[in-house]
Amino acid sequence: MARDLQATHSMSARKKILLICDANLPRAPRVKMAYDALRGEFDFIMAGYDAPPYQDVTYIQLPKAKKAQRKNISWHLGFPSLFRKFFSIFVKIYLKLTTPKEDKRSVKERYYDFLKDVDCDLIINHHLNTLELAVALKKLKNVPLVSNLHEYYPREFEDQEVWLKYEAPKKHKICEVYLPQADQVFSVCEGIRQEYKSNFGVDSIVIRNDKPYQDIQPSEPQDKNLIRLIHHGAALKSRNLHLLIEAVAALEGFHLDLMLLPTQQDCFDQLMEQSRGLSNVNIIPPVAPEQIISFISSYDVGVFLLEPVNFNYRMALPNKLFEFVQARLAIAITPNEEMARIVNDYDLGVIAKDYSPSSFGEVLQTLDHEAISKYKQNANKHAQELSSEATQGTIRDTIKMLLK
Repeated sequence: MARDLQATHSMSARKKILLICDANLPRAPRVKMAYDALRGEFDFIMAGYDAPPYQDVTYIQLPKAKKAQRKNISWHLGFPSLFRKFFSIFVKIYLKLTTPKEDKRSVKERYYDFLKDVDCDLIINHHLNTLELAVALKKLKNVPLVSNLHEYYPREFEDQEVWLKYEAPKKHKICEVYLPQADQVFSVCEGIRQEYKSNFGVDSIVIRNDKPYQDIQPSEPQDKNLIRLIHHGAALKSRNLHLLIEAVAALEGFHLDLMLLPTQQDCFDQLMEQSRGLSNVNIIPPVAPEQIISFISSYDVGVFLLEPVNFNYRMALPNKLFEFVQARLAIAITPNEEMARIVNDYDLGVIAKDYSPSSFGEVLQTLDHEAISKYKQNANKHAQELSSEATQGTIRDTIKMLLK
């Protein structure tokens, strides 16, 4: 297949970009951002899962690994030191013997043969797990590499003891060895940029998860006696969305819709069970990514209660924040550093004093429709500034500089 791709693109006058993302391409916002920034000037070859719904893209289906869920073996961690060390050796041997063979292969080993013959002029890899593969392809093809990092990966799940013990050192090693070999690195916010720089000596360009500008006006309240709240995203245990439900369930005059993807089905089921019987909390079906902004624009307030259980959550600057802005919503959040900076700088809403449900409920109760209207107008005022137009320009300038 790769040889056919090389022949197909050999006649093109435009430079060719190989974009690698070990994920679902249609639901990868930062992949779409790169495509929107560069379409029309470059040819794209995208490697990942599920064909992307973009024009003029050649798609390479990567085979999903038949990956068994990692066994969470932690019963020995409370033993005295000597016994803990002994049993740790036993656990490592057990995991090695019981892990399926296909699960032992790295991303590089799984995908290198699929991509080694693809003709390209530049590589963009997404996420840390494709970095080693991208560096190998960069050396093979002698082309520039841009590494697009969505998180600070060495501390991604630091709240999980087993992950911190076994996986964090691997992530740190990948960053240490391969990150300096990228020609440019993109990170998602200033806090994460500084963390990579201080720990690995690698600077990066901040590419926020801005959204394209939407030419819409703030909506009027549907019910002057009710404030309608919306949260959308993945149902993940680490996000502790049950706390958001708890915060709103205790309030009068507020209604919360949770538009969730069942990313972790057991977590989704637990949230469904918690919300069942509550008159002011409802879980609604998700819409397609491109429909999110128009769908949520009829609400009053976009909400996100996110406990900083790990470094990335403390520095979170998620897609949904910028979707709230483009939907012209007022915003209510917890005091996560990067989100709080945006909300404060542009006066977009309210920030709880801490991460407890009671604190979040208290800050929601400071809102009325007059305050919400003010915050919506501020979102409208700054929507252009907080759109992806400038971000896309930075991406274009970076790619063109590397291809000179």
